Amino acid sequence: MRIGRILILALTLGMAGWQGHAATKGCYGALAAPLRAGGYSGDGGAYDCKDLKVDIKYVGRIVVQGRRFNIYDLIYETIPEQSDVAVHGGQRILIFRDRTYLGQFHLDTPPFFKVGIRGHSIHINTRAKYGNEVRLTKNGPPPNAFLAQDLDGLFR
Repeated sequence: MRIGRILILALTLGMAGWQGHAATKGCYGALAAPLRAGGYSGDGGAYDCKDLKVDIKYVGRIVVQGRRFNIYDLIYETIPEQSDVAVHGGQRILIFRDRTYLGQFHLDTPPFFKVGIRGHSIHINTRAKYGNEVRLTKNGPPPNAFLAQDLDGLFR
């Protein structure tokens, strides 16, 4: 039975191709299992999006000395249970090495940023002096990055 589940997961990940819009089945789509395995801290560990709207888009792949890093842009919004509670949201850059979740960087929003790739770097659409680049090495992302006027540490 366990082998069957692993095979189904492998087929699901292969069919999703880890590209395009990841949130096709469930709110985390094909990324749910590797996020869970990697200790992703979002959604309180539930991965059901009961109280959360999640939009995940594949940004692209960065290859550094043969190591492949897949980059995703995640935007979320809370769904309040009571009408007098404010909606909150945010944006994260998710980083994977192949299919292993490495961590995320927080972007202070609003505004929401356009996330892209240039060479070995993740870029956001703001001026360089405000922090608009995360440069990856063969070891992956740095432990800290200055993005959108905020020094942020890589976290799970």
